[in-house]
Amino acid sequence: MQFPCLTYTVCWRCHQALPDAISCLAPGGRLAVISFHSLEDRLVKHAFLRAAGKPTPAEEALTRGPHAAEQLDALEARAVGSVVTRKPVVPGEEEIKANPRSRSAKLRVFQRAGGVLGDSGAGMRRGGSSRQRRRQQAELQPVPVELV
Repeated sequence: MQFPCLTYTVCWRCHQALPDAISCLAPGGRLAVISFHSLEDRLVKHAFLRAAGKPTPAEEALTRGPHAAEQLDALEARAVGSVVTRKPVVPGEEEIKANPRSRSAKLRVFQRAGGVLGDSGAGMRRGGSSRQRRRQQAELQPVPVELV
């Protein structure tokens, strides 16, 4: 049972090191991480989402309801860049044939805001995100009023 213990230890170290690696990036710099295990990929995905100012699946419930706009603004305020790869890049059939161990590999890329041309990374995002729609819906929801 030493192998699972080693895997979880490496995952925990990765979880601690990713925010530090993101903070060390130069403006416009990119961080690419290859994970070979679903637990590792989950940690990378959540670290990149947090750094991009987007809710992780655990924080998704906070982005609904009467205080949704405030929560979304707080998430956006802590953004330091954007996720370049919306979904992980996985190996193709040729790569898997040539290297069977690559079948579990997933590549994710994060870019720090402020490139050479002053690009904040916003150009990589799709227009009309679900976050914007939720914020607009939250602002339109009626506020409960007590009748006296």
